[in-house]
Amino acid sequence: MMNNEEKTSWYGQKTKLYIGTLPQLIEHIPYFEKVPFAVNKIENEYYHTILSFQNNSPGPVPVAIVSKQYELVQHYDILMVIAGALENIKIDPRQVQTELCLSAYGEKMRFRAIFPHYDLDPGDGHPVGMRLTCFNSVDRTSALEFYIEWYRLVCSNGMLQEELERFRRIHQWPLTIGDVAAYLKEHFERFPKEGQNLVAMLSKKVNKEDLISWVNNDVAQRWGNHQAARVLHICRTGFDAVVLQGNVRMQPDQYPMKKLQQVPGAPKDADNAYHICQALTWVAQQSRTIQGQWEKTKDVTRLLAKLKEVA
Repeated sequence: MMNNEEKTSWYGQKTKLYIGTLPQLIEHIPYFEKVPFAVNKIENEYYHTILSFQNNSPGPVPVAIVSKQYELVQHYDILMVIAGALENIKIDPRQVQTELCLSAYGEKMRFRAIFPHYDLDPGDGHPVGMRLTCFNSVDRTSALEFYIEWYRLVCSNGMLQEELERFRRIHQWPLTIGDVAAYLKEHFERFPKEGQNLVAMLSKKVNKEDLISWVNNDVAQRWGNHQAARVLHICRTGFDAVVLQGNVRMQPDQYPMKKLQQVPGAPKDADNAYHICQALTWVAQQSRTIQGQWEKTKDVTRLLAKLKEVA
């Protein structure tokens, strides 16, 4: 069991990261309670306060003000549903590698689970597996959402499955074990077909001119010139980089760059859609905020669609 202070923040808050099995993580989940929003016993008739009760905490901490109609969904209940769903489809929760990221007072949660026996090598020698990502908050900063991602083991990059819809509930409760089990089972059944999509991406060649045009236009428009330049540098060299001082009128492919660390699993010359996608996901995951990582990860699918139009 690991407990790390994350270097990333979540809407300005520090985060804590726990890694272990699902039963091990559950003990770190805070409990939340709705109480009157009041001062000196004078109560607001429209709102409640959400209190966070954490392990080893001297007392409750207020984390949000919500409407009295707001339905509080406990992180604990969600993880219990996921554990039940895994057992429903014959997966032992104790055998699943999981990760729990919480904001400072626990009101925001990101939960991830990597499924055993669902991995493949698309053809570049670096296996990918399937990972469930779940978000929830009790302060209304995010909805209750489930996503299935491809997870590249060599670099921990997550890539959303392009053709599948996310399982999104805007705090609609109860969410049953059967709901989540059916969602997981559908993705497991489609695993072979989706794996072939990755193989097809690896064989989809992209020439240098099309790559530069796409970076200078589509990637720069969505992520800005500096992040676009990073993506291109990774595609060209296999190394991450930062932009040195340059003219603001420069295109991303013209910026002088300072080379940083090698990106795990990145080739020296990315000439196919799969490795270009991995450059995007690497940059997305290096964001310093949890919300930035997630928004950029969702951008990857949109940017790949633009690449298909160009190449």
